[in-house]
Amino acid sequence: MEDDKNAISQPDDFDVDIQACSTMDCTGLIPALPETEAEQEAYEDLYPYITRAKNIAEDK
Repeated sequence: MEDDKNAISQPDDFDVDIQACSTMDCTGLIPALPETEAEQEAYEDLYPYITRAKNIAEDK
């Protein structure tokens, strides 16, 4: 049987065009607000997401 060069290929389950903005973002890391300080620290150990204020007095 001759191959049809104009045949439309069937999509593969793994052939998905995902438009991701970044593969390194931890979006969805915290599904809910941490209830305890220990839980917040555990999340911070996984991915540092809390911005700390700079202490200007220590720089002088």
